Amino acid sequence: EYSLIGSVEWVEQHEKLLTERAVIYMNADTAVAGNYRMELHSSPLVKDTLREFSKTVESPNAHGDKKTIYDLTAERRPASPKTDPPKPEVGNLG
Repeated sequence: EYSLIGSVEWVEQHEKLLTERAVIYMNADTAVAGNYRMELHSSPLVKDTLREFSKTVESPNAHGDKKTIYDLTAERRPASPKTDPPKPEVGNLG
């Protein structure tokens, strides 16, 4: 793709700014694929933060008491081992 640079190169170009201001860097180049559920992968340090954030995002596929991205992902891709109530799976990077 024209003018496309990779995430490593982008971080390298913006290292000073990121060091001064960034709390988290999210690479979302494949974040949108279908509409069934959200699939997350992260380092262990931010897994709970991603889950908490997903509770604030309304789902376009809401139904019944499932209103947020968190609700739908917990229903359709629950974490393993299972919890009660279920929580969304957040896989490891790599």
